[in-house]
Amino acid sequence: MTAAGRPRAEPRPPARLVEALEASLDGPRRRALAAARAVSAARGEAVYLVGGAVRDLLLGRSAPDLDLVVAGDGSGFAGDLAALLDATCTRHRRFLTAVVSWPGGPRLDLASSRREVYEAPGALPRVEPAPLAEDLARRDFTVNAMALELAPESGRLLDPHGGCEDLRRRLLRVLHPGSFLDDPTRIVRGLLFEHRFDLRFEPETERLARGALADGGLARLSRDRRSAALAPLLARLLEAPSLARRMGGLGLFAALHPELAPRAEEEGRLRRFADLRGELAAASPPVEVAAEWAAAVALLWRRERAVWRAVGADLGLDATASELPRRVRRLSAALGAEGIPPHRVDALLRE
Repeated sequence: MTAAGRPRAEPRPPARLVEALEASLDGPRRRALAAARAVSAARGEAVYLVGGAVRDLLLGRSAPDLDLVVAGDGSGFAGDLAALLDATCTRHRRFLTAVVSWPGGPRLDLASSRREVYEAPGALPRVEPAPLAEDLARRDFTVNAMALELAPESGRLLDPHGGCEDLRRRLLRVLHPGSFLDDPTRIVRGLLFEHRFDLRFEPETERLARGALADGGLARLSRDRRSAALAPLLARLLEAPSLARRMGGLGLFAALHPELAPRAEEEGRLRRFADLRGELAAASPPVEVAAEWAAAVALLWRRERAVWRAVGADLGLDATASELPRRVRRLSAALGAEGIPPHRVDALLRE
């Protein structure tokens, strides 16, 4: 059983994955898949479904994203695919990637098989063409380091790092010891994967994550990358308040600020904020409050102003205004009242 009490879905066997993929696709995606196979045959370049799309397919999740890697010139492949589909092709040459899209159709992400070179911990990588084996080896976790060949030999699963077995054992394992030092956002993604797929860091990966956080890995990221990585994890806190314990226990809060150790009452406050956010969304007129904002305010509740400013900036909050803590105290008092009308909370939030 999962933590939420739902029956755990076991990964499907790797055999006949292409048939399962086709069955999961809607008409436009099936058309895109057929076009990719045709371009592969015409250019003589193999094309693969990779990463999270293969993981989701093995887990039986429907309609996976079509993230494709070309063993060759991904940019040229994307151009030919766009022409065949009468679609638009947008290239990102620095990263050897391209996006093919058309009205009413799916977004297709394509890339040349590549390696990443990190010239400094936490820096954006320099990307170079490389064989598919190196492309898979640069990824975050073994469960995301698999590739399903779509053409020319449809159905061949490449799993050089044991991702299938780790998925069966519900484990998240990095591919090399420096993975979190190269890219500390992988720790945050790992916590999201734990929550979304009922996975867990294996012991050595857990040790490496703790070490990277304690060594200041998050602080080496740009503020924009840090807040962008943390926002989806914060948003999940409203639906899974116990995730705060996991984040605190791993050392993520302490990495943001030494005074941000989790407190016992925060899970209850997160639940209150989730309820309040739902009430506001159901009010007339509805009031939308970003989930990551509500979760961040719950975590920063009753903290010192310096903590608000430091952590708020890292989380992408508008914490530059010195009045923010005072406004939150007013919201706190309002939330403590019985039967507060939604329009009153609306007015407080709109300040």
